[in-house]
Amino acid sequence: MTASASSPRLADAKSALDRGDPATAATIARAVAKASGHPAGIAQALHFAGLMELEDANGASAFRLIRKALLIAPERANAYASLAQIAGTADNPVRRARIALWSNPRSDVAWSAYSIASAEASRIARAERRFDAAIAHSRRAVLLRPGYAEALQGFILDRRWLCCMDDPDCRFDRIVRLVARIRDVPGHPLTLLAPHVSPDDQRRAAERIVRSLPTPATRPKISTTPGAKIRIGYVCSFLKDHALAEALPELLEKHDRERFEIRVYATPNANGRAAWNESIHASAGEVVDLGRLSPEAQAERIRNDGIDILADLDGFLADRPLGLLSLGPAPILVNYFGFPGTCGGLHDYIVGDERLIRQSDAVNYSERVVRLPHCYMPFDCTRPVPAPPTRESVGLPEDALVFLGFHSQNKIAADAFAAWMGCLREVPGSVLWMLDHGELCRSNIQIAAQAAGVAPERIVFASKVPVRNHVARLALADVYLDNTWFNAHTTGADALWRGVPVVTVAGETFAARVGASLLTAVGLPDLIARTPEEQADIAIALARSPKRLSALRRHLERARNAAPLFDMRNYTAALERAYLEMVFLARENLPPADITISP
Repeated sequence: MTASASSPRLADAKSALDRGDPATAATIARAVAKASGHPAGIAQALHFAGLMELEDANGASAFRLIRKALLIAPERANAYASLAQIAGTADNPVRRARIALWSNPRSDVAWSAYSIASAEASRIARAERRFDAAIAHSRRAVLLRPGYAEALQGFILDRRWLCCMDDPDCRFDRIVRLVARIRDVPGHPLTLLAPHVSPDDQRRAAERIVRSLPTPATRPKISTTPGAKIRIGYVCSFLKDHALAEALPELLEKHDRERFEIRVYATPNANGRAAWNESIHASAGEVVDLGRLSPEAQAERIRNDGIDILADLDGFLADRPLGLLSLGPAPILVNYFGFPGTCGGLHDYIVGDERLIRQSDAVNYSERVVRLPHCYMPFDCTRPVPAPPTRESVGLPEDALVFLGFHSQNKIAADAFAAWMGCLREVPGSVLWMLDHGELCRSNIQIAAQAAGVAPERIVFASKVPVRNHVARLALADVYLDNTWFNAHTTGADALWRGVPVVTVAGETFAARVGASLLTAVGLPDLIARTPEEQADIAIALARSPKRLSALRRHLERARNAAPLFDMRNYTAALERAYLEMVFLARENLPPADITISP
């Protein structure tokens, strides 16, 4: 059967997609499949129709169409990945790819399909936190296609989640970066918060994500009513039992209610529900539950509330990142506190400080930069914290020098770990206190310690406890050893608040400069290192000088009442001055501009 001039064409289906009509595109593609007389053409059209059904949120129909395409043409490599995205583990993509390979073992396309399916299986396992299965799949994908940048990125991510510390020179990260540049694979900003990735790489990745979103909706105009209160909204998915939630209450309470109206919007967390701590509700006065609303309805609610400035604490951390922001919910959008980096341009502003985002760094941010006078991070000094436990009760030696390294397992850098091992080698009897991330992570960390010449029993693992008990136990440590490419954020501030000096390494990206911001705001800039080796030197010198450590503890005890890091009254006043400047520019019909708030 040959197509006539009036026969449907796949190009027509693609044109419908370009017009934003995936349903029509799917209908046309089905018609193309029926009209085609060639198996490859039928399979191509069915695959495209399935993708259009998926675009239109018809998962079951998409699955049937793509599986039918594979039955007709099992060599279609990309269809395995598409099927895996829809079916998850229920329809094993690796098994299907093996079947295709057995039927044609000399086919390069079949081997490619096997690699693609393995990479997709790794992604699914990673999302389910089955990291041992994830790394097995991603390793297979890389072995099958060594230049497969997506698989390499997944392999590095899986290694981080399992605390594999056998790559202190970050060779794998550099390989990923090189291949990604050659292939121009669009990485996600979260995966690009990594060693050997530049601020420019992160900005370009964020901007790619933003370009893939629907065209941003027109935003409402700023209110121009003379003397009216400015309405500030804080939107966040992490308002319950999370470090972000612990940091916010005093800021919300300190806002000047004579000049500002404050509202908190709770969006769904990873469990699909919106929840918040009672302290958030008590300090904000009003929390709006957006958990059961679609993004469109969320944006409409915020617009109807007349919010002038919406401060987004999620960024790319949210389950559906930036979707709400693309719907134009408020006249002014601010990237605030939650995501440590640029979000690609949907926000007008990003809040930082001079140490965190230097003047020369502004080119790496798609937003205009607000520089607060001391530290960008809010902190709640009013929250109750229980008395610390005893060292014995948490497995720490009573008289040992305790180095603290409470970091998420996917953020621990091998070069930082090597420096920490150097500290243990040079300070006899000392221990490193780390978070317990499960048996595989414990085992890998102990193996890495043994390889570095450190007895595995000198690593003490801390079990998970409620947030405030976690903050209380920080006081048992002597020196906090910061990570390199991703510094401690709220945990670093908590450690300083509990009297534990932090030794950080200042890098080039936002996430790698938070420690420097915290230490400057607490009056301890001499604890900022430039390299992991310098960090180890500073920490070892402190460990060998009990008098210096005692002096630092006394300094931090005084800082709780005097340092800018813990002065939320002045912090809030500075943030409000920045908000007022944003509103002034908007009311004058001027574009957003960099804002620097003086002390």
